Amino acid sequence: SSGHSFGRRRSFVESVTSQPQIRTLSGKTFSFSPRWLASTDAQLPRSPGLARQPTPAPAASYYDKSRTMATANGKKAADEDSTFFYEDEDNLKKLCDFLRSKEGPSVREAIEMDKRVHYLKGEKLVNFLVEPKKGAKWPSDLPRFKSRPEAIAVCKDLCRYQFIHRSEKRGKGDLIVSRIRDFDESGYFTWMYEGDKTFSHMMTTLLIGGFLFCTCFPIWPNFLKVFVWYMSVSLLIFIFFLITVRGIMFMFIWILGYDCWFLPNLFDETLSFVDSFKPVYSFEKTKDGQLPYRIGIAVAFFSFCYWAVTQPSEFDGFKQAQGDFI
Repeated sequence: SSGHSFGRRRSFVESVTSQPQIRTLSGKTFSFSPRWLASTDAQLPRSPGLARQPTPAPAASYYDKSRTMATANGKKAADEDSTFFYEDEDNLKKLCDFLRSKEGPSVREAIEMDKRVHYLKGEKLVNFLVEPKKGAKWPSDLPRFKSRPEAIAVCKDLCRYQFIHRSEKRGKGDLIVSRIRDFDESGYFTWMYEGDKTFSHMMTTLLIGGFLFCTCFPIWPNFLKVFVWYMSVSLLIFIFFLITVRGIMFMFIWILGYDCWFLPNLFDETLSFVDSFKPVYSFEKTKDGQLPYRIGIAVAFFSFCYWAVTQPSEFDGFKQAQGDFI
């Protein structure tokens, strides 16, 4: 019947579409163009009761599968690179340059083996590596840490390559080298790596140049000698005035029962130049048992002031002589 003939033609076209190459009994191979097959299929008469079957979606090609696998492998390789990136000592040095910069974690100063050093706690270092402080700009060429175990492993490498070493607190601002070498979040670690030395070398050069300039003082021009003399005298007067006002202010407030210092760390030799001016002032209650001393100092000070005021001066003698003459 016509329905069966249409069905046989349809089956033949579908079989040819699924197998674009056929082989004859003589061994010859014929290829069919997909465009010709599509046009032939469109021109075939259709039975009213035979619906056209939808063309199935083409399967993923080998190229697509290879590209997907390559993408997955690339992502895995990137993760592995971020994991093993810091195993290289040069990459650790780049990380230390960042940690020792202003963007790095805050550190404290102390004295260790008669040398001023910077130290911080292990937990603080790990916290910064996992989640940097607000406002810190992480370098684009350094991979970020995704977990605490990764950060701890890198901290152990910092100890192994002697960028940092473990220390123990002996007192306030006093450290000693610990016998324990392993990294632990509860320990204190001192920086041995001092970072980029360019600025330090420039300052050393300026210091040597300034020293040589000062040694040539005898051959300076007169105007420069006068300028230096005025600057020196002004600096000495300012320091004397600062120390005097600072001491008198402390004494008056100490008599009232409080310790108040202006620039309390001004003469602390263990601090840097900038830290010597921090904080600006300190105010706290005096310790118990100082009341007799405060009363004695108050009586002595005001007695001396009364004696100084009541003593005759040269102006009083000149005034008395002028009155007798009149």
